[in-house]
Amino acid sequence: MMWVADKKSRIRLGKILFVFSTAVWILGLALLVVRPEIKGVIWIGVVLIVISDITFYISAILLGTELIRKYGKYLDPRKWFK
Repeated sequence: MMWVADKKSRIRLGKILFVFSTAVWILGLALLVVRPEIKGVIWIGVVLIVISDITFYISAILLGTELIRKYGKYLDPRKWFK
């Protein structure tokens, strides 16, 4: 990641993108549930969900190694019931 100066900035940007993607996804889903009969609203909702997916994947790339290192032990299904 050449465009992010240091590790702390990369993690901060990843967290911000993750929160943003979650908020946009909820907004898009709520928009589709509240007023699905209007054609323009459906397109706006779909675009918001696609934007949230893109920002989520970018945040996953930025936070990937940190999250696996920090929460990897909780993601192992062999250790869930021990």
